[in-house]
Amino acid sequence: MLGSLPVVSDGYTNINLYINVEVPGQGILSIPDLAGSINVPPLGNFKHVHAFHPALINILLFIFAPKDSFELPCTPDKFSGADDLRNAILLVVPLENQAIVSAGVLNIRISTEMYPEAVFGPNGIVITVTAKIEFFIRNADGSTYSVLVVRSRVALGAVLSFVNGRVIFVVSITGNALELIYSDARISDVSSLESHCGKLLGETVLPVFNSNLAFGFPIPSIFGADLINPTFFFIEGVLLVGF
Repeated sequence: MLGSLPVVSDGYTNINLYINVEVPGQGILSIPDLAGSINVPPLGNFKHVHAFHPALINILLFIFAPKDSFELPCTPDKFSGADDLRNAILLVVPLENQAIVSAGVLNIRISTEMYPEAVFGPNGIVITVTAKIEFFIRNADGSTYSVLVVRSRVALGAVLSFVNGRVIFVVSITGNALELIYSDARISDVSSLESHCGKLLGETVLPVFNSNLAFGFPIPSIFGADLINPTFFFIEGVLLVGF
């Protein structure tokens, strides 16, 4: 749908489009009205330039992000760094509670608190996502002992490619900051666990996210102009695709 009347000159034609994304079971997701028009820079050596607002990318990231929480035991067959993570947790448990934690089977529950949000900078895309990670022990009576609950604010870097008419994202963790939410074991400092939790998310959540992102999103053909060997670049908070 046209966002405004095309701007036509002797040198170029500028078309501003609104794009709605239909999501099965969720209806149509639209770029919010507050997402203003994009001023496309001079074409340079490109014949066509497509500009994408971060709001569109954020809709796509929301669609592809893992939605359901999941549990796994903290064991090496589920996560290669399980032993190191368990030992790191024991080091920050106060002495009077170490026996409880060391005797139980440690379980992990991971859920998404805030869905991914992309910010376009001059050097690429930075995606942030917030997850909650719970480490707990199940007691014999069915209750749980909450060893530790943390909020993990993860920074993701993205590499873009163009395959079969679609833009493909591959993301990797570039940073992780932990915030303590609660601990029955009276843990007070979680800073030493940041790298361990980053590795946990990298082995469990990230492969699912990348698998979903591998579907990619199609670049619409305008005036019959199909992308061939496009170049990705960023300016003023906008993803640009030139060809």
